[in-house]
Amino acid sequence: MKRYIGVDIHHNPGQAYALVFALLAVAGLILSLYVNRRRVWVRTGTAADGRTMVEYGLLARGEDHRLAGEAACTAETVLRRVAAAR
Repeated sequence: MKRYIGVDIHHNPGQAYALVFALLAVAGLILSLYVNRRRVWVRTGTAADGRTMVEYGLLARGEDHRLAGEAACTAETVLRRVAAAR
C-alpha cells in the first residue's frame, strides 16, 4: 500500500494589510486612553473702532490642571500671529 499526502496551498494577499490596519486601530484606541482631550476655540473680528478683536476659549474633558498653561501658550501664539500679519 502506497502512502499519499494531500497538500492545499492558499494565498491571501489582503491578509497582511488586514493585520497592519487592525494593529493600527488597536494602537489608536490605546493611545486615546492616555491623551487628554482638549478643545480650543478662536474667534477674530473687527471692533467698531477698527481694532482686531481676538477671543479664545479652552475646554478640557474632565479635570486638566495643565489647561492654564495651554491657555497662556494659545494666547501667546495668537498674539504672535496677529502681530506678524500686520
